[in-house]
Amino acid sequence: MSLHKHFSLALIFTIAAMVFYCSSGTYSLKGTITYDYYEAATSNKLDYSNKQTKAARRVVVQAVKDGEVKAETTTNDNGVYDLPVPNGTEGVKVRALAFIKSVSGNSTDGISPDNCNGAKWSMAVVDNTSSKANYAIETSETYSEAKEGINLHAPTTHSGTAYTARSGAPFAIIDTIVTSVEMVCQGSSNLYFAPLTINWSKNNVATSG
Repeated sequence: MSLHKHFSLALIFTIAAMVFYCSSGTYSLKGTITYDYYEAATSNKLDYSNKQTKAARRVVVQAVKDGEVKAETTTNDNGVYDLPVPNGTEGVKVRALAFIKSVSGNSTDGISPDNCNGAKWSMAVVDNTSSKANYAIETSETYSEAKEGINLHAPTTHSGTAYTARSGAPFAIIDTIVTSVEMVCQGSSNLYFAPLTINWSKNNVATSG
């Protein structure tokens, strides 16, 4: 075989190996998801003078491109996520949803409370005035390689007379659900919770009766 043919075959194998490497494995997008939280001041009002930042526990985090989910994970109880994205997937945004999901059974992470070991659930806060759309926050930047510090925050702010931002509300609701689930798991750690959809919207109004 000629030197030229040897070189051509070597080049072909090298390119094939590079293509295989680029199309296999993953790169990691990492960060923390948080939301604004307020304690109740009275029976029907929040204490807007005492804003707290809380971790969005166990919420679903996705890598999304053109509306298609390319990868998915969940945060731990500190709101931290490590999202493995398939190599070769470029231009994805990171999206966090007011949605907790444990299909194969929750694994404890050593962060208290940690009563649910093996429990399964699928619970989401949706907009009942917008075709049951999932509440989510999303990066404006896109990513094509490993990166840390991709943090997302869902704010809730009040001017004193009206809300100026309320994206934190669905995350506060779903976090309350996490607290309730952990309380139930004190009795049995590996329960199956029926799927739950919580309807919430800033457009909802109180009614009597």
